[in-house]
Amino acid sequence: MKDTLRPHQQRAYYAMNVAPTGQIIVPTGGGKTNIMIADCIRRLSSDGRIRTIVVVAPRILLANQLSQEFLSEVDNVKVAHVHSGETHHFSTTNSVDLTHWNSTNPHYNKLIFTTYHSLHRVLDSMVNIDTIYFDEAHNGTGKNFFQQIKRVAASGISRYFFTATPRVARSKNNVSAERGMNNAQVYGNVLEQTDAKELIDSGTILPPKVIPFPTDRERTKQNAHEVDGDNLKDIIRSMDIHSPKILVSAPTTRIMWNMLTLTDTQDWIYREGYDIMHIT
Repeated sequence: MKDTLRPHQQRAYYAMNVAPTGQIIVPTGGGKTNIMIADCIRRLSSDGRIRTIVVVAPRILLANQLSQEFLSEVDNVKVAHVHSGETHHFSTTNSVDLTHWNSTNPHYNKLIFTTYHSLHRVLDSMVNIDTIYFDEAHNGTGKNFFQQIKRVAASGISRYFFTATPRVARSKNNVSAERGMNNAQVYGNVLEQTDAKELIDSGTILPPKVIPFPTDRERTKQNAHEVDGDNLKDIIRSMDIHSPKILVSAPTTRIMWNMLTLTDTQDWIYREGYDIMHIT
């Protein structure tokens, strides 16, 4: 897989081959997961040793997505999920159960997918971990999660922190300063920091483009949900292509909810072939 990596991914891949710990800072859309997978394949095939690799995600949904992406490239491994979400793989939030699962598969390389919230369950299991990949690693600087990150660092486990938005401490004199990703003792040094311009110039990601949408509809407090719904439909109709993903930002929860429940906007969106997920 390393032969298909783009230049910035190759730089990260080779840097990870040398450094046991570090940060890979790549803009959104730059293929951070592909770097993880390529490094994972290298480690699992390097010297014939049985290894256990852990992948940490901020949310259960992302943990499941990462599992699918890894397993599309990595084979002949046993897989466990340590979180409360649903999966067809072995799954538990009990450290003892994870210990037992590990002991019953002694001759297989293993992948464990977990969340920052459940990472302590993996560490408590005393499974011998070779490497941990932290996705959206800025989440680890949170007060509730940092102690487990610090615990990983103290154990000497090889660890790599992937993010597009590193969080650093601006002061060295307050309690939260230790949690910043500029704490090299915990997070390691920056192994790769890719500039967005490089990805735009190479066509890896597209630059943002603002397209104004003129309308003569009069928007008031009372009809905001109706006008916003009609504008949204017209904007989608005006697109040159059927965009597979559209992010809609509403001014308030009330307007968003009224737009979806008090107008035909939701039915229209479904008829256009879209599924809807709303977050508030």
